[in-house]
Formats: sequence, structure tokens, C-alpha cells
Amino acid sequence: MDTNKMREQFEAWECDAPQGPQTDPMWLMYDAESNAYGLEKIQDRWEVWQASREAVVVELPKVVGFEGAYDSHRDHEFVPSMSDVEDADEIFGLCRRVEAKEVIEAQGLKVAP
Repeated sequence: MDTNKMREQFEAWECDAPQGPQTDPMWLMYDAESNAYGLEKIQDRWEVWQASREAVVVELPKVVGFEGAYDSHRDHEFVPSMSDVEDADEIFGLCRRVEAKEVIEAQGLKVAP
């Protein structure tokens, strides 16, 4: 999960929120080392925001097999053994999961292992 992306989203929301402290420049006082804001009320909201994002965990579905590998296996054209089909299927599935995981995590959400 990208904390910087999550913080950017939080700050954008905070700026637009009716309860946001648009008139107080202190709210922008953020210390990256301590992961804390200068104002206590903003820090409290930041902690709640982080907790809400931590609570959301996306479980990726199992990826359906790569059709081309199955087709070539049935025709006995390109794949000499069933293990080659299974290997291709596994690699394809892993690639799709990695792509999906990266997209979800880029939004500041967590993906189940």
C-alpha cells in the first residue's frame, strides 16, 4: 500500500470537506518521519483514514486459464505435454494477478495474499 498516495487522497478530501480547515495553514504541517500532522484534529482524521484503508482488503479471484494454451494442447500443435500447458497457465495467471494487485495497491488499498 502506497502511503504517499493515500496521504494525497486524504489531503484532497480534507481540502474539499466542509469540516476541512481550509483557513488554517497548520493543517499542511506534515512530518513524514513521524507520519503526523501538526493539528491534532487533522492527525486524528488521518489515523481514521488510514485505518479505514487498512480495513479494506481485496481478495483477487482465481484467474481462468489461458485459452490459447488449451486450444493448442487440444490440437497438439504447439504444446508437447500437459505440463507445458499447466506451466503457461500458471505463468499467465500470476501475471494477471500481479497486474491487478499493482492497480489496486496504487489506489491505496490492500490485496489479500
